[in-house]
Amino acid sequence: MSSSLNLDPSTLLFGISLLAVVMATVSISAARAAPKEQFGLSEWGIAMAAGAGSTLLSFTQGSAPSPLLIVATNALIMAAGAYCLLAHANLFGVAVSHRLIVAIAAFGLSGVVMAFFINDATRRLAVVTANSALAALFGMTATIVARHALRRRTPASLIATALVSVLGAALALRSLLAILGTPGAGVQTGSPRPPQTFVLVAGLLFVAGVSMAFFSMVHDRQRREALERARRDGLTGLYTRAAFFEMAEEIDGLGEAQSYAIVMVDIDNFKSINDAFGHASGDVALAHAARLIANSVRLSDLAGRYGGEEFCILLRDCGEPDAALFAQRLVVEASQQEVRIQGAREACTARFTLSAGYASRIADPTGTGRTETLSEVIERADQALYRAKRGGRNQAVAAQTPSIEEGIEIPTTLHQSGVA
Repeated sequence: MSSSLNLDPSTLLFGISLLAVVMATVSISAARAAPKEQFGLSEWGIAMAAGAGSTLLSFTQGSAPSPLLIVATNALIMAAGAYCLLAHANLFGVAVSHRLIVAIAAFGLSGVVMAFFINDATRRLAVVTANSALAALFGMTATIVARHALRRRTPASLIATALVSVLGAALALRSLLAILGTPGAGVQTGSPRPPQTFVLVAGLLFVAGVSMAFFSMVHDRQRREALERARRDGLTGLYTRAAFFEMAEEIDGLGEAQSYAIVMVDIDNFKSINDAFGHASGDVALAHAARLIANSVRLSDLAGRYGGEEFCILLRDCGEPDAALFAQRLVVEASQQEVRIQGAREACTARFTLSAGYASRIADPTGTGRTETLSEVIERADQALYRAKRGGRNQAVAAQTPSIEEGIEIPTTLHQSGVA
């Protein structure tokens, strides 16, 4: 005669423990496979391992568990909540206070220690402190995930937000029931009372649903990081030419309401650096110039390697006066730089200067009602760069404003060729 699988606490505890072991194994294995792109996988593996340990202890304790085992079980549960928070914080790059986490966990365990080692009459206090602490940890986790969900409305982030919030609410409810003295809110994890069963069901859904959602969000982050690396130039770290034009044309397509400026930058006499110190040292100088540019732009701006030793910068919401200040500051800062390179016999320092040409987008430059295109702005900035080079280098030059009679002629091969 077969028996059905009842939704009793023992069955739920065993199911949670087994599932948590699987999730911990998957998470830790994935973290070892991609050590530089863990994004919280190690912390999630620890959280699942701690959760598995706590439920396994609860499953094996029986009806009369020892105080030491109860404290150990609650300590593992606190560790699971803490590392769940750390895993999501690492995934989304959010700074959290480790001292605050430790303080919350210590508060949660304080009532448990008092109940089973100091005063047996304070067992209700153990329920309040333990569940309040866990509710706080999962509430902080839900807040972090919810903020991400507002930026990127993916199914995984929405599911994680919902399930973590449900578990936090369940724990807060259990704490409230203990404060009110409701029967069934005791510390016995094997209690068949509805509040306890509700918490265990929420825990099972959490382990299964949030683990899958977490893995999905990690995969999404890894995919975006891989895409970002593919769009970056391997030597300079700036955007490749193709990636720069792809993103710049999206900005250009926003219409004439989107103002921007283009700054074309070139390292002066770069060939002399290669000839004097070798191409490897030239690469060092190139990378140094790129870092200087990257540190000068805002997050909303674009900076790409245009070709060879030339760079192209798009400054969003920027007119010609601001573009002039930016270009001039960049030229001055470059002239003050020293690059440590390896000479023929020993390490030495070398200097380099930059020339820059800049142009801001003009609405209706030829009187035809047509807004200036990205290619036209780049061409004018490029011509200004030519004049800066011919005029003695180490300077920033403004682009000429096209006249209505002359218009603007754009080479059809602009996107394929850099400055000669």
